[in-house]
Amino acid sequence: ALLTAARLALLALAGVRAQRFLESGVRDASYLLYELRRQVTSARYFGESFALALVEPTEREALESGASAHVARAAREVDVVAKLEDGRLCVLMPRVGAPEAQVLAERVRAASGEERASVGVVIWHPGDSADDLLELAERLVETARRLGGNIVRGPEPDVLFDPAQPAESRRRQLRALAASLDARGGVDPEHSARV
Repeated sequence: ALLTAARLALLALAGVRAQRFLESGVRDASYLLYELRRQVTSARYFGESFALALVEPTEREALESGASAHVARAAREVDVVAKLEDGRLCVLMPRVGAPEAQVLAERVRAASGEERASVGVVIWHPGDSADDLLELAERLVETARRLGGNIVRGPEPDVLFDPAQPAESRRRQLRALAASLDARGGVDPEHSARV
């Protein structure tokens, strides 16, 4: 009974923290971390996949509150949208696989409006922790920025080029990918440029 009361108190505390962001549909970082850890535990137990998208403005320091509200409206009703301390947004998307997560992340990116945004989206796999997901999302946002920004990057290697993109955009993406590979080091760091 005491353990149940403590859990209810923790839930109530998380709810109070989140209440100040409910008007716009955007919650705070502590609520996101709580939900992300809960989702990881649930996924381990039930085996249901979920995704996490990190949304970073391409040209400004932080997404304006209006853009944050647009992103929250673009997310599904079951998704958790939260603003991090540095102004970026995170969207926790339960019960989605890679293709649906990519579509939802693109919808979130487009909803950022005039503020161009780069998005990194990751899918939970068995063994991933909440910290692993956040770290991978950070790396994918960095890749999106290197590729010119205002795009969605996911961990799936077969989703690199959109055939509808202009040839110059594809060339820019390929140069950024080659630079990223060269940055890893290795025996011949110029190998990717020749390929």
